[in-house]
Amino acid sequence: MQLPASLPDETLFSRYVRHMTILGMSEQDYLTRLLNKPRASIHPYLTIGIRRAAKIC
Repeated sequence: MQLPASLPDETLFSRYVRHMTILGMSEQDYLTRLLNKPRASIHPYLTIGIRRAAKIC
């Protein structure tokens, strides 16, 4: 799973949201695929777990 190219001044959070929208996945399906937790929470400005997300992408 590879994230789309970032847009100017785009945050990591907005890239995730755009990617989820492009794929047409529900929030739970996307979080399960990305983090193996359907109820995970991604804060828009924190990058906790960035290494795991980078490996997946």
